[in-house]
Amino acid sequence: MAFAGNRSGKCKNMVKVPFGWVRQMADRVFHRSARSRTAGALGPAVSGSTDLAGRWLAWRQAAVRERPTALPLEKAALRVAVIAPALIIAALGGCTSTVRPGLDRRPIAITEPLDGSSRARLAYATSESASCQAWLAAAAVPFRPVADQIQSETCRVIAAGTLQNDGVRYAPPRPMMTCPLAAAVSLWRRQAVDAAALEIFGARVTQIDHLGVYACRPVNNTPGARPSAHARASAMDIAGVRLSDGRRISVKAHWSDGAAAEGRFLRRIRDGACQVFQTTLSPDYNLAHADHLHLELGEGRICR
Repeated sequence: MAFAGNRSGKCKNMVKVPFGWVRQMADRVFHRSARSRTAGALGPAVSGSTDLAGRWLAWRQAAVRERPTALPLEKAALRVAVIAPALIIAALGGCTSTVRPGLDRRPIAITEPLDGSSRARLAYATSESASCQAWLAAAAVPFRPVADQIQSETCRVIAAGTLQNDGVRYAPPRPMMTCPLAAAVSLWRRQAVDAAALEIFGARVTQIDHLGVYACRPVNNTPGARPSAHARASAMDIAGVRLSDGRRISVKAHWSDGAAAEGRFLRRIRDGACQVFQTTLSPDYNLAHADHLHLELGEGRICR
């Protein structure tokens, strides 16, 4: 088999499996000798089908016709399980993309306003370590890689780094997080937080107050619950911000009054986070988030 691994999405850069190899595997699985196989019994029947179901059915019929004796049920099931993955690969035309489907491959710059495509475009741009660090460098976001840290089976930080000050301080300073999270926080801060502060208060953001990123714990600190995204340094809890006019805005103190300028600001940056992160949780979600915004990268989609 030949393997290639860039992300162009073209067949020449995908996994390729010679169909002859699949046929040899079928011969071995069903004990079919070269002498017993009639010319073209398997190859043309399978290669002539263009859909997965058709290829599987043609292969199965040809194999059953030539099989001299029936296999016991258990052995037949085991052997089908062995050969099925190879057949699936071949049925896809000999090539499978190395990139997960559904990612928006259009580039995104940190200077672009947020819209409905921002999350998917950033996910693609930062899906590999090298491309993620290149994106941060192009955006002039200071990010210093750190050594991998494995605390337990569920608590591990891989390909992470510290987010440095870039005109805005983080308190506590230099939070450690994955590269994609650093990119997401930076895009959100510039296009949602900075923009809302200028529009509502006419002031600049000077500091982001947070409650941490990495923590080896389950979700909501509940024993037996699945590992939190914090256990992978893929989530950040935002407590509030400080502005150039000396104003301090905190989720705990100002969320409750949604009509006040501070409450409108917090809801605005929460809504902006929903365009960047897979999971955004605010005090509207539950009491556990009464004092912060939980911003998380991962599977699923929640915006509350």
